[in-house]
Amino acid sequence: MIVRPRVFDDAWPPDKLQHRDGAVEALSRAFDPATAGREAQSAVVHGPRGVGKTALARHVIRRLERHAGVSVVLVGALGATTESILRRVIAAAPGHANPSRSATVQDLRWKLRKQVDRPIVLVLDEAEGLSSTDALDHLLAVDRLSIVGIVRRENRWLGRLSGGVRRRIDVSVGLDRYRVDELVAILRARADRGLAGDPVTDRQLAYVADAVAGIARHGIQSLRAAAALADEREHREIRDADIDDAFARARARIRNLNLRSLPVHHRLVYAVIREAGEITESELDARYADVADAVYRGTGLDPIDTRGRRMALRRLEAYDLIDRDDRTYRVSDESISTGLPLPAKDRE
Repeated sequence: MIVRPRVFDDAWPPDKLQHRDGAVEALSRAFDPATAGREAQSAVVHGPRGVGKTALARHVIRRLERHAGVSVVLVGALGATTESILRRVIAAAPGHANPSRSATVQDLRWKLRKQVDRPIVLVLDEAEGLSSTDALDHLLAVDRLSIVGIVRRENRWLGRLSGGVRRRIDVSVGLDRYRVDELVAILRARADRGLAGDPVTDRQLAYVADAVAGIARHGIQSLRAAAALADEREHREIRDADIDDAFARARARIRNLNLRSLPVHHRLVYAVIREAGEITESELDARYADVADAVYRGTGLDPIDTRGRRMALRRLEAYDLIDRDDRTYRVSDESISTGLPLPAKDRE
């Protein structure tokens, strides 16, 4: 029944972003100066998880990249350091410089200033997850370089920025959850492109759209799961029972995708919680310290500090991967594993 699985992937690029015309126009206007060789406006795209913020940015980026002389860099900001972001932008700038591993942040800033001679737009996905916002001050000090921060809570993110960076954020694009009829149209387009024949009715799509409360990602993954279940049950069409059973499978798939998208620091914190079954923050800190050397060996990464671990806990909770009861944590689904092997505990 599923003939084009990619149609149900988060990164699949639809020809048109349905019911997002105003947002596409606003972000496109922010980018317009870059097409004339000038600096684009910096922007923030905000809204609940799963409503298509990154999809919006990718859609507008594809249009922008058709213009010669414009570079776009899409960076997952979760846990990214100032140094790693500067290196990514330098690598994308004209000349493709490859700074030495010993280069300091000051060296990288100087190289970036020298190298940029045409517009660059840096899109920071999950910008709330930046370990430090210093990188934004360094970046926006470079002529012709602008940023787009993709966040859930605009005011919380802006409150972390320096006054100079906040004053450079000229455009704010907010996205809300879709109405049922809007999400039905999105699901219908995916079904027509990704499924064989016409195996699902608009009534069923409306049921899915209502059940997922207008969150596009959940709706798309629920439709995919329903089609997979119908296949497994040898149904020629998707039945209502397939849809009812699809929601749990879709949620598990989304959790799995979320976990795979996270940096090793977050996945290690998750692995420690999963191993323990139930764990307090102090117990988590102790076990993390026990295993960190073995897990990080050969990765070129350093263990994160207490603040970093608390940020990881918040992100894991936001991703529906862990549950919290006061300061005790447990994973939401024991079947979802990071695959990170943890050293055995020392016997007492």
